Amino acid sequence: MAKSACSLLHHDAPPQALKLLRIWVFGIWTAIVLLDPLPMLSRLPASTFDPAGILGVLPTDYRPMLISSPFLWGLKLALLVSLTLVLIDRCMKSAAVVACVLLTFEQGIVRGFGYVDHAEIALLFAGYFLALFAIADSILARRAERPESAVNPNAIPFVAILATLLFSYSFTGVYRITHAAPEIFLSNTLAHWIVMDTHMLLQPFFSWELDRWVLEHRWAYRLLKAGFPIQAFVEVLAPFCLVSRACRRVFLIVMVPFHLLSWLLFKILFWENLLLYVLLLDWTYWQRRFTTAWRTSPRRSSSRSSSPTASARASHSEQGEDRTIGFL
Repeated sequence: MAKSACSLLHHDAPPQALKLLRIWVFGIWTAIVLLDPLPMLSRLPASTFDPAGILGVLPTDYRPMLISSPFLWGLKLALLVSLTLVLIDRCMKSAAVVACVLLTFEQGIVRGFGYVDHAEIALLFAGYFLALFAIADSILARRAERPESAVNPNAIPFVAILATLLFSYSFTGVYRITHAAPEIFLSNTLAHWIVMDTHMLLQPFFSWELDRWVLEHRWAYRLLKAGFPIQAFVEVLAPFCLVSRACRRVFLIVMVPFHLLSWLLFKILFWENLLLYVLLLDWTYWQRRFTTAWRTSPRRSSSRSSSPTASARASHSEQGEDRTIGFL
C-alpha cells in the first residue's frame, strides 16, 4: 500500500531506525563536548558568570566552584564517558540519563557567560526524549502483558524530537510577525543587522565580505529582503512538516539557504538544527532502499542462490516493499 502524502512522518519507524537516531543525537553531543574548550571558562572573571537555567537556583556560594578548572575538567570527562557508553550501548539507559543531566549543567555554565540563545535547546530535548523513552520502554517490557497500542512505539521519540524542533521555528515566526510586522519586513532592518555585523570589532576567523557585497548591490539586498517574509511564513507553518511531504520539501528549500546565508552574512550558524534536519527525511524509505540494494548485490545474490528457501523469502519481501514512498 502506498504511503499517503499526509501521513505522520516516522509513524512506521523500525527499531533499527530508533537505534540510529540515538547514535546520531548523542554522537552530535559527543562532538560538541569533545571540541568545546570547556575548562578554559575558568580563566574568565567570576563576576561575569551568571548561571543559566536550573543552575540559577543554586546558592551564589557555589558559583565559583562551577567555573573552577578541576570541576570543568571533571564535567567534561564525565560527559565523554557517559556519552561513549550510550554510543556503544553499554548501560545505555542509565548512561543516557546521566549524560542529559550533565549536559544540562554544561549548557547552564556555558550560557552563563554572555547571552542565552537556542542553538542546542532542541538537541538537548532530543537527548532527554531518547533517554526517557528507553526507560519507559524497559518498564513496559518487564510487564507480563504489555498493553497493546495502535501507535508504533518506535515513532514516539522521532515525533517528539521533530515536533520540538519545528515548533521552535513556528513560535519564533509567530512572535516575529505578531510583534514586529509589518515594519520588520518593510524597513531596512536587514541592512541594519548586516552593517552591525560588518563593523564588529571581533570578527570570526572566516570572512568572505559577502555582507559588504550585498549592501553594495541593491538588487541583491532587495532579493534578500523579499525573501524575509517568505522565510517567516515558512517558519510559522513548520509544524505541518510532520504530516505533509510538500511542506517538508518547501521547508528544506527555504530554511537550509536561510541558515547558510545567516552564517555568511551575520556569522550565525545553528548547525545543530541543520543536523537535525535529517529527521525530515523518511528513514523507513531509505532503510528499504539500502536493504533492497544489499539483498540484490552480486555477492549477496551468489551466496543466496544456493538456498532456495532464503531466495524465496527474500523475493517475497522485495515484492511486498512499497516502491512509491517519497523520500521526504
